[in-house]
Amino acid sequence: MTINTRSVQLAAYRLSEQQITDLFETLIDRITGILVREADADGLISAQRTREIRDTVQQVVEGYFVQRVNAPIAERELELEHLNSLIDKARAELDDATQRQRTRLLGRLSSLTDRLNLLAGGIVLRAFGPNGQPATEYARIIYTGTSTAVEGVIDAHAVMMEQVLANDAALLQALATPPNLAAMEAFGDGVLTWADTRGYVLSDRIWSTGEATAARIDAIVRDGIMQGRAAVDIARDLEYFLRPTRRTVPASVAVCGITL
Repeated sequence: MTINTRSVQLAAYRLSEQQITDLFETLIDRITGILVREADADGLISAQRTREIRDTVQQVVEGYFVQRVNAPIAERELELEHLNSLIDKARAELDDATQRQRTRLLGRLSSLTDRLNLLAGGIVLRAFGPNGQPATEYARIIYTGTSTAVEGVIDAHAVMMEQVLANDAALLQALATPPNLAAMEAFGDGVLTWADTRGYVLSDRIWSTGEATAARIDAIVRDGIMQGRAAVDIARDLEYFLRPTRRTVPASVAVCGITL
């Protein structure tokens, strides 16, 4: 019996892609509003305001991916243990790393250290709440899309197994419960707890994506202001970066030294 789950996975992916596109459209509008409000009559932004504007934009971008929470001590202790394990893993990988790998690993260590410093002040960067529910819109999109794809695969296999077992009454009787989706629901927890080769779970991957996105947006805003570009032109550069359907990169973005 052949099982094809590609259509379920593709549908989940396309829906998530559209939702992320809509989310970034909103993000573009919010950052554009910040830039335009700061512009003078000629549409330019004072270089003296660069730091303040960058900090404001950084907070806006971060809020789409993670929440800063004054977490209880117990949660902070778990976060400390988790962060230390990620740092230890990255440091261990440095021993046998090539120069290119070292650059990436050192960047990872720097980001983890920043997160550790926030934790020292009682702040946890949370993509999911203690109950496992998404804490931000981006986390909701990713979690829902991933769960839908996983559950679609499980459900398809469960149906196949039930059909097979229907022809084997003795084996079906021997099972405590039929191998349906309800019996396999614990597998869904793996969406949150599965760790990649870096040791990152889903919450870490969302934080990492947010960190990288915020860094690139910060570079576009910083360099745009320092180059004396108009607020609307900087906003247009942001659109090229955040729109998944972009086809070309304007020269102004290339000047920033950003690889898109």
